[in-house]
Amino acid sequence: MIANQCNISKEYLARFFKKEMELTVENYINNVRAEHAYHELKHSKNNLTQIAINNGFSNIRTMNRAFDKLYDESASKIKKKRSKYGNLRQLMIKIDIFIIMKTESLRGIDYERTRYFRSC
Repeated sequence: MIANQCNISKEYLARFFKKEMELTVENYINNVRAEHAYHELKHSKNNLTQIAINNGFSNIRTMNRAFDKLYDESASKIKKKRSKYGNLRQLMIKIDIFIIMKTESLRGIDYERTRYFRSC
């Protein structure tokens, strides 16, 4: 499709791209897809199948292969790390809020005003 839009043959495009970019068109496209999938993995709660489909991979296996080549880790390992550190981040936020609430109550600030923070 790219070659057709540029009015060149697929073979010429493949040779030219590999010479200039030092990787194949397919690998380049998979790298771009993996970068977008990585961003989605970090910032969304979608499951791996949905992330793979959203970013042009036919299935999780192909996405994992691209991740292994680009990041030396599978998407599932990266997602596990994200959830591990995400839970840690949530815990740290709760601890910070708890400290703020205790400090405010020691200063005589109405505890009910901070009720909003207790729901976090």
